[in-house]
Amino acid sequence: MKNILLIGYGYWGRIILKNLTKLPEFADSKIHVYDKYIDITNLNGSAIADVEYINKLTKKFLATVDKAFVIVPSTQHFDTCKDLLENGVDVFCEKPLCSNSWQAQQLHDIAEEHGRILFTDWIFTYNDQINQIKKDYESGELGAIKSVRMKRLNKGPERFDVDARWDLASHDVSIVQYIFGRDEPNTVSWKNYKQNPESSQNDSTLGFIDYGDFKVFIDASWEFKEKNRECIFEFENRLVKWDDTKAELIYQHPGYAPIKPENPTSPLENSILAFLEMDKAAMDEQNHLTTTTLKILEK
Repeated sequence: MKNILLIGYGYWGRIILKNLTKLPEFADSKIHVYDKYIDITNLNGSAIADVEYINKLTKKFLATVDKAFVIVPSTQHFDTCKDLLENGVDVFCEKPLCSNSWQAQQLHDIAEEHGRILFTDWIFTYNDQINQIKKDYESGELGAIKSVRMKRLNKGPERFDVDARWDLASHDVSIVQYIFGRDEPNTVSWKNYKQNPESSQNDSTLGFIDYGDFKVFIDASWEFKEKNRECIFEFENRLVKWDDTKAELIYQHPGYAPIKPENPTSPLENSILAFLEMDKAAMDEQNHLTTTTLKILEK
């Protein structure tokens, strides 16, 4: 039996836990949940069966852990992941891995030194429709990319540890980096601001990224009255619209109807399974994605 540790039992931590308990890959594992801010020991036997809620992490216990899922405020990612990796634990960490690329590279170096896996959950890179766009681009069907316009607008939830650029726009930057596999762009510009003056962080951001041969425009906010998650990819041969809210992919040319997956897979499940299957080559590839994404965000 393997020991699995989930650190962080907030909104996303609960979603991660539900997925872990239903995936057959964890059927023979013991799942432990820890949150330093919440007394969760009284949940034993009352929340999810076969899950142990603990209130202390010791080196002796960490020595028994095989894999850990880190779902804590991003300001704590570096120290938490570093401690786990140095104790011989494979780590799945929610995005962004760190608040700067230097710390991210340091964590990857530590993982390599200790022979461990370090995985960042860029969840939209495990979305079926994003992977369809990537496949068609790499095959040459779509032609060269000319521009990308991305909206990630919704009402909440408010974040207190990071602003809209790092919380929301980070998804869009990771999508662009994943599909097109570029190194650092020529120019990056961010305008961060508060749509709501009482927000604890900048709740909105506008981004402009110039790769030379194509440009990216990003509009992201958690202070918008309705949910709007639309990306428009202007390719040489096609205009491709991806609406994540409707789970709809449209290739604009005569006779091409909107595509909705018949048997869509869960991006989160795909991400967790990719973590379990990750090898050295895949980790190096994801390290490049993480590092370049963070460098663009920290401009």
